[in-house]
Amino acid sequence: MSHDLSERFRDLAEQYSAVLEHWRSFSELVTLGSPDRYRKAIDAWDGFKQAFLTAASTLAELRGDVPPEVANLWIGPTELVFVGYGSLRVGAALDKQAKWFQKWMREVMGQRGVGWIWERGFYAELGRLEQAIEDLMTAGKVIQEWEGKRQAEAVTTRLENPSATREETAQTPVAGDVPNDKGDYVPVSTIYKARFPNYKQFRRWLDKMPESEIRRYKPRINRLCIHIGDWHNYWRTVDEEVWKRMDEVEARQKTPQLDRNKAGRKGNAKLLTGEDATS
Repeated sequence: MSHDLSERFRDLAEQYSAVLEHWRSFSELVTLGSPDRYRKAIDAWDGFKQAFLTAASTLAELRGDVPPEVANLWIGPTELVFVGYGSLRVGAALDKQAKWFQKWMREVMGQRGVGWIWERGFYAELGRLEQAIEDLMTAGKVIQEWEGKRQAEAVTTRLENPSATREETAQTPVAGDVPNDKGDYVPVSTIYKARFPNYKQFRRWLDKMPESEIRRYKPRINRLCIHIGDWHNYWRTVDEEVWKRMDEVEARQKTPQLDRNKAGRKGNAKLLTGEDATS
């Protein structure tokens, strides 16, 4: 899914480039000395409007299909995306581009003439698409890297848990299942080895545990997280019970020895007083 998503980011960048190409054709025709330049310029402007509308539509579809974990990926600052621009995450970049298209959509599609382009400064605003193209290309690379890491995690999970099916390791999280306190969840791969020799045994244990006791969710494909507080509370209770039983066993073992020591002390006291120790 994310490989296709990274390609869609690149495709959108190409559509932005097409918008700019139509703009350059239009602006060159406007300055020509040819008597039919106005007719050609109008045709070029129609091409610009269609490219503008197509790019805006593609952006809207892409923005709606980007999952939260991808929208939160960091894309700057880099050599191409600088802090001053503000689009440092995938979602922030798309939001900024959407606002720009919203700002100019009615003007581009609704105005009959073209004088407003210079009066409103739209010609200068088109420079923002150059930066948006760099944002999209950077986002495509970041998403592709993220996809590679995710695939590696899926392979690791299957290696550790051979009984898991491909569907189980590729389960897509549902947005409604994301907990409000997701910051309290940690990947199971970072903690299960503290209590289990392998993932298979851990998974068998977790499957038997009710979710009311050990909460869990999948923030993305091939990543299972559990609530760190539930994890520590459960094992603290287990450890306390183990220590309690050890103390009880130790106490029972000490009782016969204490009785023998007590009997020995009584016998010694009777010998010292001249009494028969067997009486």
